[in-house]
Amino acid sequence: MPLTELASGGIKQAVQLFGMPTSVDDVQHVHRLLAAALVDATEPDDDLLRCVDLLAVPGARVDTVAKLLGLSRRRLVQRFTAFTGLSPKTYARIARFRRLLGSEHDDGENG
Repeated sequence: MPLTELASGGIKQAVQLFGMPTSVDDVQHVHRLLAAALVDATEPDDDLLRCVDLLAVPGARVDTVAKLLGLSRRRLVQRFTAFTGLSPKTYARIARFRRLLGSEHDDGENG
């Protein structure tokens, strides 16, 4: 369950699906998972920021960006999607579309 859903009833849903934690170990495990998710969700690291920049480059490929960052493709997709809510490929498509809109806008002003 994405961390963002916890604030909008996700905890209640999780309890309905998995039941209330029944031991101190269960509670500690949930606490560790939430703490790790909060740390991961608060600020992007340098790799994610570079990934955003690299994916905005024309012709960027997720496999190539992953190699440049020293990550597996799968790990890059997981981290990028967790942070942005979009897959890297979807983000690259949006960036390409925005470039297209920008170039059409520039042509309209100059033409």
